[in-house]
Amino acid sequence: MANGIVRPDRGSVLFKGERLKAYFRNREPIHGRIGLLFQNAERQLFSETVRDDIAFGPRNLGLSRQEVSRRVREAALWVGLDEDVLSRPVHTLSGGQMRRAAVAGVLAMDPELLVLDEPTDGLDPAGTGEFFQRAHDYCRSKGTTILMAGHRIPDQAGLLDHVAYLRGGKVVLSGPPSRVLGGTSGALPEGFLPEHLKVQNYLRSLGILTGDPELDPARALDKMLRLAPGP
Repeated sequence: MANGIVRPDRGSVLFKGERLKAYFRNREPIHGRIGLLFQNAERQLFSETVRDDIAFGPRNLGLSRQEVSRRVREAALWVGLDEDVLSRPVHTLSGGQMRRAAVAGVLAMDPELLVLDEPTDGLDPAGTGEFFQRAHDYCRSKGTTILMAGHRIPDQAGLLDHVAYLRGGKVVLSGPPSRVLGGTSGALPEGFLPEHLKVQNYLRSLGILTGDPELDPARALDKMLRLAPGP
């Protein structure tokens, strides 16, 4: 529904304060402005080579060959795909490379809003951390907004600007990460939080720790170690 592929049964979807159907009525290319990444990245890849797959969107925008080539290189650089990977057949990629190629194909469209459905599903901790750092850097550099859906808060919670928790189809909590993730009321399920936030919230409930929780794992560990009595 975020980019108009599916229409809502009720309610409205707004983009920059205006209903999506108004964009379609004015025949604006909204799909190029709102990028979408499916949960299963391999289903989003269909071209013979990685380069052709990343270039598919920009080519259909009617861009020049030079501009398409520039966008492909830039998108591949952002997601961490080496130049030699671009000429490889899609089916030879690893799962992590497929995920990067799918993201690059969306980034090459230069969207204003990027919607990602569980983008780190199947990635190891190192890959997940790298993904969130790259996403954070991309937003700051390009001014793009990323809307991400997931089943738990990542360890890299400090890189997030806003968090919303949905339950039963309704928004239960919404706001800055420090406020939403630092509650001790039990409104959030235990499995929703990374370990360093669980421990901090527990210590806050006991009155041992005060103030907002530290969202960065390394700084959180340092903060909690300082609470320990000396030798």
